[in-house]
Amino acid sequence: MKLGTPNACNACHADKSAQWAADQVASWYGHKRRQEPHYGEAFAAARAGQPGASEALARLAADLQQPAIVRATALASLRADASTGMAERISATRDADAEVRAAAADSFDAAPATQRLYALSPLLSDPVRGVRIARRVACRRCRQADRRGAAPDPRRRTDRVHRGPARLARHARARLNLAVVHQNTGRLDLAEAHYLAALKIDPDFTPARANLAHLYNQTGRNADAERVLTDG
Repeated sequence: MKLGTPNACNACHADKSAQWAADQVASWYGHKRRQEPHYGEAFAAARAGQPGASEALARLAADLQQPAIVRATALASLRADASTGMAERISATRDADAEVRAAAADSFDAAPATQRLYALSPLLSDPVRGVRIARRVACRRCRQADRRGAAPDPRRRTDRVHRGPARLARHARARLNLAVVHQNTGRLDLAEAHYLAALKIDPDFTPARANLAHLYNQTGRNADAERVLTDG
């Protein structure tokens, strides 16, 4: 009723209103149940751009009583915020739930490069592949920032992003990951080599084909870009 979202009751009782469903719930469980805070309110406030929404998301991310998917969604919703809830985000990189850790990596997208580098260091050796992939994507952005003058120690740490997918070099997607890292750091010859390797492994792998065509276009090799797209 408050947010205008769908509800399970009216999925079956389509001839009834949401108010009818709310009244039925109140008759079964009491009126106080309708006063309980719900995570949906924090998400709705954030999507509407309401003041204080980011702080509510940070509190939600840190609330261990909430399901992991809710806390992960709260972290993901903080992605465009460069400062709110940094302590909660850093803590989430060490969370017991892998979904929360992966969302924590993604939540640093707008954070300053140096802060991002150190915050994501624990995820470099995470035991769950999905978390390492999320960290790898974040590290690509770190490498871009690193070219603009990040401290040398975190740079050495982010060099490990190259070795992770190298172990999976027989997979087209791993080659794509390496190519993007090299392209973001200005190593265009290596980027081209990995894009070509990805397409040799899987000629139908559209992301590698599109990225390679774009790389050729950026470097004035439009005939090569056209050939790549035509072959595709």
